[in-house]
Order: sequence, then structure tokens, then C-alpha cells
Amino acid sequence: MAELDFDDLLGKATYHTSLAYWIGTVTPPAVEPATLTGLAGFLAQQYDREDQADCYESLFPEDEEWPRYFTPVASIQLTRRWSPLPTMIQILGSPQHLLRFDESVGAIAVAAAWPPSQIPDPSIIPRFSEPDQERFAGILAVAAARGREARRGLFLVAEPGWSYDHNYTFSAAIQRIMKRASFCVLDRRPK
Repeated sequence: MAELDFDDLLGKATYHTSLAYWIGTVTPPAVEPATLTGLAGFLAQQYDREDQADCYESLFPEDEEWPRYFTPVASIQLTRRWSPLPTMIQILGSPQHLLRFDESVGAIAVAAAWPPSQIPDPSIIPRFSEPDQERFAGILAVAAARGREARRGLFLVAEPGWSYDHNYTFSAAIQRIMKRASFCVLDRRPK
């Protein structure tokens, strides 16, 4: 899946050195292109929300529609010059829906969704030696376990951008909110 690797997603924004991704479970009726488009649009907004959350409701606002059908298993994650999409497709197979959002002057965002029938047993998810890849495998295993248990699909959105080194940890107060949300990791990247 070379067309979804980090370099491909850079598009014309060749100065980026990191990629942000958001992964979680999604209710099966929500695994539709219009819903994926909406969720992909929340990536940057949610990144900022996570940095500034002061209560559970600010992390998952009731006035937004997405918390009704999408449940993230972790905060938005960062990788250094690596895209998790080819790995996720290798493990889960081709997504039911795959949308590319080409920016005429910047990076390319991609949203993908898999139905519950494609969610593997978490025990088959391979281990990796690279820290970003190993972290992703662990988060994917949690998402797969939760998706199988709840009979929900999986959703992933990814886009190059953001700083890998800036602000990758959260305050103790935000970490408590993330624990309440059952996030499986409480920071943005491996240490």
C-alpha cells in the first residue's frame, strides 16, 4: 500500500516530519463516507481539545454528533515519518471505505473504516521493533478487542502535520479525564 505511506500523504507539504492519527470503534451504520468525512474534519479540532480539556464533557462535547457513533481508544497519536495505514490494511484487509482528502497545497488526510466482520482477534496483531509502530500495534489491539466485544467497526484518520516533539504529554488533570474515557495510552507518542 505504497500510496498510503507517509511520503505519499505529504502531498505538496514536503516540510512535515510527523503524522497524526486517531483510531477507535465506530457503530456499523456510521461506517459511511459522509460520516468519515465529518470525522476526518475533527482531527485538528480534537487535537486542540485534548490539549485543553478541563472536564470529560470538553473532551467529548455533547453538542457534537461524533461521540454518539465514534469512540476513540486513545488520544490523537503522533508518529515520526510513518503512516499506520498500510500496516492496518495488511492486518485487517481492505477497508470498506477509504477516503482521501487531497489538499491542493498541503498534506493529504485519509479516513478509513472497517466493518465488524473484518476485525481480527487482537492476538494476531504482530509486534514491531520501531517505537511508533509498536505503539500503534498496541493501540490497534485494544481497538480490535473493544470492537469485537461491542460488535463495532474500526475507524482511522491520519494526516501529516503537527510537531512530534512539542507537547506530547498531558497534564495530570487531562490524564485523569483520559483515564475516565478509557484511553489506553495517556500521551501522544512513545517516550
